[in-house]
Amino acid sequence: MPIQTTIKGYVKYKDGAKVEILKSGGSWTDAGAMKGGINLTIDYTEDRQASSNAGIMRTQIKDMKVNGSFNLLNLDPSILEQMGGGLFTQTNTAGSQILSADFTSQVFTGFVAGVPVNLVPLVTATGLPIRFASAPVITSVTGTGTGASGLLAVNDDYTIIVDHSSASGYSIVFNTAGSATVAITETITIVWGNNTPNARTTLTAGTSTKVITPYGLRFTHTDSAGLIRQLTVYSVTTNTGGFNFGFGGADEEGLEEMAISFTGEIDTTLTDGAQLIAYVEDVGAV
Repeated sequence: MPIQTTIKGYVKYKDGAKVEILKSGGSWTDAGAMKGGINLTIDYTEDRQASSNAGIMRTQIKDMKVNGSFNLLNLDPSILEQMGGGLFTQTNTAGSQILSADFTSQVFTGFVAGVPVNLVPLVTATGLPIRFASAPVITSVTGTGTGASGLLAVNDDYTIIVDHSSASGYSIVFNTAGSATVAITETITIVWGNNTPNARTTLTAGTSTKVITPYGLRFTHTDSAGLIRQLTVYSVTTNTGGFNFGFGGADEEGLEEMAISFTGEIDTTLTDGAQLIAYVEDVGAV
């Protein structure tokens, strides 16, 4: 039997996607590992206006929304807090201070100006990073091409920012226009001061009534050529039943997960006609 079409330039491979959360007043945070696919559907109410003798005159739609779901494996309490929209209150409990000498300096070569680099404070004895209980204490940040000392100045050549996507909770952003004019090809060394790790995170919830603050969701697939397909939903709330805390049995297979379902609704602060979603696709993305 002959083929019926040769049009296949927009065939897409199933390859997962990165899910990011935008908490009100914050920045995009990578939600981490997922299980299975991500499903999103645009739904609306149809009003088919019929005549008595000329069929359907027009079809009008209203109440546009997005219904979606994904299975979250990265059960980071800070991620759950962001998706709660105010449902949860997060409290961190500090552990014992770790001395500067007990850390391994962070060394890396090259960066992109203005793009956060995760801070990774490794404890030498364990080889594991800590999550800071508060803003990190840094003894020095140096580059290989910035004068005799190589020292970079905080809030000039670099800035430390809160970053929920970073395992430590913080990242560093470099400014190539600072006093040291640090170059993007330099080798950077970060020497840690005495720092206190976060030892415990507590989420609390429960009140007679609560106004939930919507958050944003962004789904991005990047192919091997660096081309993207991306869908952004602007105003999202997690549906009831989405925060299902479980403790699987030792006789069960698989990993702990949360089956998150959500609804995206119109954000009236945005331009009319673009208040629900934005879908972006690079030409040639697979």
